[in-house]
Amino acid sequence: MSTGAFYTKWMKDVALQQGEDGVIMNVTPSVGTDKNQWLRILEGSAGWGDAAVIIPWTLWKVYGDRRILEMQWDSMKAWVDYQASCAKKTHISRLLKQNPYRRYTWDTKFHWGEWTEPVSKDFKGDNVMKKVLFSVPEVATAYFAYSSRLLSECAKVLGKTEAAAAYQQLSENVTKAYQYNFTKKGRIQSSRQCLYVRPLAFDLLPSEQRQKAADQLAELVKENNYHIGTGFLSTPYICQVLCDYGHIDAAYQLVEQTGSPSWLYQVKKGATTIWENWDSISEDNVVKATSLNHYSYGAVVAWLFQYVAGIDLDAEITGYKKFVIAPKPGGTITRAKGSYECIYGLIESEWEKREDAFNLKVRIPSNTTAKIILPGKEINKVKVVKGSKYAGEAFIDNEFVCYHVPSGQYEFFVLTKIGIPLPEGSDHTYY
Repeated sequence: MSTGAFYTKWMKDVALQQGEDGVIMNVTPSVGTDKNQWLRILEGSAGWGDAAVIIPWTLWKVYGDRRILEMQWDSMKAWVDYQASCAKKTHISRLLKQNPYRRYTWDTKFHWGEWTEPVSKDFKGDNVMKKVLFSVPEVATAYFAYSSRLLSECAKVLGKTEAAAAYQQLSENVTKAYQYNFTKKGRIQSSRQCLYVRPLAFDLLPSEQRQKAADQLAELVKENNYHIGTGFLSTPYICQVLCDYGHIDAAYQLVEQTGSPSWLYQVKKGATTIWENWDSISEDNVVKATSLNHYSYGAVVAWLFQYVAGIDLDAEITGYKKFVIAPKPGGTITRAKGSYECIYGLIESEWEKREDAFNLKVRIPSNTTAKIILPGKEINKVKVVKGSKYAGEAFIDNEFVCYHVPSGQYEFFVLTKIGIPLPEGSDHTYY
């Protein structure tokens, strides 16, 4: 399914429904809550409202069409300005608390927060009234920092140099506010997985503390017997963060877990859709009064494409004109196949992990190039058995063997044993 046209149209609806003060409604099209003066206090929730910035930025990265940023600029800017105006006010319960970054700390308004997060030692469950009365400052400030930084990036694309500089400075100040209020000199002290995932995903921690935080997160996941412990907002990022900081097996063990809470627990209970709660149907088959068709936790699919199949955007070039294929095998999974229809054609990645070798087959569409990053660290143990004429020279980048390849079909072997016979039809018959 091509989602570009759908999201482009939907973002227009989001902007049309946006309040004069820049507030983004939690549901678009309207279901009436924004018309009710009492329910309106629930609108503009951090994480939900930030879709106004995150989605246009993502569409730009995926499709390379800057028109979406041009069309949505006023809406994106209005939302971040709304965040900034909210941050200038301080919750009455925190007026006496020392905070040199008070004007950059968003600690007012209602936010859904880490909705449906499982109960843990440091989290006793969702309390909507508490969120109404006291807000959710950690979540709100994190998204304020993230959206203002993305808005700065959007401004750079659009040639708005003054706005780019202003919102970059705003994001840096909000990041300092986050570190001051929600970490101890950049260190996190909590058993809640989300409090590690969010600042790592949004680059809110000092660089020297990030690996330590990721290591702590992996340890928490292990201590929780590889059960997921995040809610709506952090679940899309947890496996990505673990892999980015070297904890690939922990990510796989999370995904392969079948006990509650987990993704496969729902499958084990016969689910054909993703639930709102991790345990919407209990072990003894009691159905909770929650949605049984709620996408949020399904966002792990992005990890399946980007890390398991390994198909991902290039960091600098948009629209898959240049992209990356970097599968990260792990867990008990011995083979995987994924494909993505980009605007240039079909991208395919298929791999198999055997006792003696790792085999990767890829398809690169016309008018594109790809960087292939293989799970091997020694060039002499990597062979191109299909497409070797065009694959060029292997090189090492960040410890792993890589190739730059033009459009075509390629097959690679990463050896773990010497003298392995190659499949028929390869460029070579043995080595």
